[in-house]
Amino acid sequence: MRKFASAGAALAVSAGFIAVLGTQPAIARSKSPVLNATALSATQVRLSGTSPLKTGRVTVERKRGARWVDVAHTPARAHRFTVTLRQSGTASYRVLAGGRLSRIRTLAVRNPVPTLNVVADGPGQARLYGTTASPVASVVLFRKTGSQWYSVGTVRSAAYRYSRVVSQSGSATYRVAVGSRVSASRTVSVDPAQAVPPPGLGNPIDPIPTPPVDPTPTPTPTPTPTVDPTPTVDPTPTVDPTPTATPPVDPTPSPTVDPTDPTPTVDPTDPTQTVDPTPTATPPSVDACGVQPVKADGSLWNCTFDDEFSGTELDRSKWVPQTIFSSGTDANFACYLDSPDNVSVGGGSLNLTVRQVPAFPCAGHDNQTTQFTAGMVTTYYKWSQQYGRFEARIKTTDSTVDGLQEDFWLWPDVREASTVLWPAAGEIDVTEMYSHYPGLAVPFLHFTANDNGGSVLTGPSTNTAYCAAQRGVYNTFTLEWGPDRIEIFVNGKSCLVNTSGDPAFKKKYIMALTAALGTTGNEYTPATPIPATMSVDYVRVWQ
Repeated sequence: MRKFASAGAALAVSAGFIAVLGTQPAIARSKSPVLNATALSATQVRLSGTSPLKTGRVTVERKRGARWVDVAHTPARAHRFTVTLRQSGTASYRVLAGGRLSRIRTLAVRNPVPTLNVVADGPGQARLYGTTASPVASVVLFRKTGSQWYSVGTVRSAAYRYSRVVSQSGSATYRVAVGSRVSASRTVSVDPAQAVPPPGLGNPIDPIPTPPVDPTPTPTPTPTPTVDPTPTVDPTPTVDPTPTATPPVDPTPSPTVDPTDPTPTVDPTDPTQTVDPTPTATPPSVDACGVQPVKADGSLWNCTFDDEFSGTELDRSKWVPQTIFSSGTDANFACYLDSPDNVSVGGGSLNLTVRQVPAFPCAGHDNQTTQFTAGMVTTYYKWSQQYGRFEARIKTTDSTVDGLQEDFWLWPDVREASTVLWPAAGEIDVTEMYSHYPGLAVPFLHFTANDNGGSVLTGPSTNTAYCAAQRGVYNTFTLEWGPDRIEIFVNGKSCLVNTSGDPAFKKKYIMALTAALGTTGNEYTPATPIPATMSVDYVRVWQ
């Protein structure tokens, strides 16, 4: 699932290798040094900028774990400096000049070798997708037959990504080539009981978003209104003992009492009249999901899917554990497994757990060795719905150390024909939660061919938001989705509204729940506390 920098942040791409995140440089000769970063090649970066002093030494520091380490010194001349460094992967830099520090610049160096993911895409089909080092490139797809590789097509990448569906029967192995660069091979079996492709999840080049607010805000709790469901009625009303009114003709009247009137009129001459002091209110409407929520037009939502996780085993008529993907970075990735250690039901909740285990080859990561496992379930080939109200109540660990990510999200049902590929095909991330931002929930909508151009959209096409949601406690995440409006709520408070009515959101979607290792900007560190469990109290859907 693609992660983006916030509005107020800029995404600069140089030489097709590097993405630079951060605010644009300040004007030259400011009171603090200004740092810019570009890429010279797949292994070299250039840092340049201005110093508040006309001459003098500029110290370059790179972040390693929680520490900043000096990596270079360079002189400033006429307030300017430049230095070239070697780099692989992601790094954060700052400079010290004139006793002042610059802002931090984070750089993600793109792998010059294309990446490849392969998933089942319905009966008789497989989807190949991944990234390239250049924003636009010709990607040749190869399938292995015996000991030979044969081309099965060519696709053009856009915004560093490509995707193509090919026909397949049984099991097959693929790889892709961009020029002389060849990806690792991937093998997939076309089995409808296995996969849902989450493009971007665990992609090491996708940074997590930088919110335009304090990353650990203190949310204002929503007060619980006090409502007295039983109106107080005085069972012995005070009546003038000597009424002057002319008595009615009927000597034994049956007075009408309004049950909503707290001071009903009682005939004092009738000693047998009974007044119910606690009138009965109309009970709320309930269905399989419990109390039916009320729509904006006053009608009721009707339950279409409900799992309260009240048993001891996963209901596999509703959910499919993920087994052919991984999350995290290339350096530290967690392999999704269908194991009770990672996916279990107990104590009234679904529990998805990230664990550290003895090293083993991960089938979902080209059989590379890892020491981490993770849990993910989807309704792939089990259940899907177009429009409605989708809700999950979720608790993460209370960790504030980088390395963990949890998600509740929707993906288009691949059984429906589509003329476009992801991201234009759509994705609805009801919430993404990062241990790097322990006070935030981040919903995200994907629906444009360039995945929103790497920017945060506003107006009718709003694509992301940053909303208060503390880790370590249960939070309720709700999506209300109609033909021309998507609104996402966090603990009942509106968080994101999109009224674009984009075609990407006019088809059936499945649901997915994920506990994962974090990706770029929220990577695993030795201090990341695992095992870490995401608990889901319930998932309910209405229409």
